[in-house]
Amino acid sequence: MNSVSRKQMDGAVVIVGAGQAGACAAKTLRDEGFEGRIVLIGEEQHPPYERPPLSKALLTGARPEASVMLMDRDAACAASVDLRLATRVLALDPGRKTVTLAGGEEVGFDKALLATGLRPKRLPFDDGRFENVVYLRTLDDARRLRIGLAEAERVVIAGGGYIGLEVAFSASKMGCAVTVLESAPEIMMRGVAPEVAAVFRAIHADEGVRIETGVRIDAFEGRGAVHAVRTADGRRFAADLVVVGIGAQPASELAKAAGLAVADGIVADQFGRTSHPGIFAVGDAAFHWNALAGGAMRPESWQAAQNQAINAAVNMCGGNRAYGDVPYFWTEQHGHTLQMLRLGAHHDETVIRGSLNSRDFAMFQLDHGRIAAAYILDRPRDAAAVRTLMESAAAVTPTELADENTPLKRLAKAKSAQSPVQENAS
Repeated sequence: MNSVSRKQMDGAVVIVGAGQAGACAAKTLRDEGFEGRIVLIGEEQHPPYERPPLSKALLTGARPEASVMLMDRDAACAASVDLRLATRVLALDPGRKTVTLAGGEEVGFDKALLATGLRPKRLPFDDGRFENVVYLRTLDDARRLRIGLAEAERVVIAGGGYIGLEVAFSASKMGCAVTVLESAPEIMMRGVAPEVAAVFRAIHADEGVRIETGVRIDAFEGRGAVHAVRTADGRRFAADLVVVGIGAQPASELAKAAGLAVADGIVADQFGRTSHPGIFAVGDAAFHWNALAGGAMRPESWQAAQNQAINAAVNMCGGNRAYGDVPYFWTEQHGHTLQMLRLGAHHDETVIRGSLNSRDFAMFQLDHGRIAAAYILDRPRDAAAVRTLMESAAAVTPTELADENTPLKRLAKAKSAQSPVQENAS
C-alpha cells in the first residue's frame, strides 16, 4: 500500500455493468482501500445477482431469488457505492473521461471498468411478437420462464448448449414434455468433447427428453403465441412454450463506439486494461489475455467474471497483478454435475479415468503431455487437483492419469512440486 499514490486511492471510478463482475469489482475496490466515488451502473432494475442459477435451481424453485442476490441497495449504501439501476449508458468518451446516461446526465470518472456482459443471439426470423418465446439471460426472463413452465405441457428448446440443456432438465423435472432442437451434429459442441456430449445425450434420453440434432429452425407458426416450431426439413414440433438458447455475443458496442480495440469482445491485457489508459474491461464481454494460457480468450464463466474483476480492481488501485486462471465451467443436468477446465482446444491424446458407460469419470485431453482440458463427471473432489496440474503445467503420462489407485490429489502434489512453473517461481 505504501507504493500506491494517494491519487490512486481516491478520485472516481465508473463501472458499466451491474452484474457479478461489476459488483465484485466495486467490493474489491473498497477492500483495497479505495476511498473515492464508485458509480455502479446497470440496465436491469434488479441489484447485482448470480446468473448461473437462472437456468437451474431458480427455475425449479430449489433456490429462492433472495439467495442469488450479490449486492442489494443496503449493501451498496453501506459500501458507499452509488448504485444506478434501470439505467443505460449511451456513450463513453475516453478523452473527456465521461459516460453519458440515457437521461442525458454525464458522469465523470478517473478510471472506468466495462463489465457489460452478453446479449442473447436471436433467431433471425423472430420479430418479438410471440408471447410464449423466451430468451433466458436476465432474472426477469427466468421469472417469465418459470411461470411458463408451470403452465406448459410441451416445451421446445432451440439450442443444445449448456443453457438449453439445463432448461430441458428443469422443464422435464416440472413435468413438461421436452424437445431440444440443435442445428449442430451433436449437443454441447462448443463446450465439451464428443464423448462427453454423447453421455449427456443418453442421460437426457433416459429422462424422456427428445433431442434432434442437425436441424435448423425455419419458422414459428401461430398468431400471438407459437403453436408449432417448423424446421427446414418440413417437420413441425408442437409447442406451448419455446425457449431459445442459441448462444450469446459480447456487449461491446459501447467500447467500439468509443474507439477502444474490439475483437471477440473488448480487448484487454492480462491486467484488465483496454487499449485506452484508465479504462478496464472484464467478464463475458472482455477478450481478455490469460497469462497461463498464453493467449486471449473469452471464457463466458462466472469464475472468469469474478476473478478478472478482482484482478482489475486491484490494478485500478495501483497493483500489477496478472490474470492467469484455468477457465472453469460447470453444469448440472438430471442429477449429474459436469465440471470442465479448459486452457485450449488442441490436443493429441485422450485419457479416461473411470468409465464413460458408468457415468463416473474424469476425461483428459493432453497436448504434448500436459493437460489442455478436463471433463469431470460426478467427481467433485477431482477438480481442484486437476486445476493444480494445469496451473503448474506439469507433464503427466496417460498411465498416471488413468490409474484409479493413485489419487489425483497426490499426483498433483508430486507433479506440481517438480514442474517448470514452480521451478521458475522459486
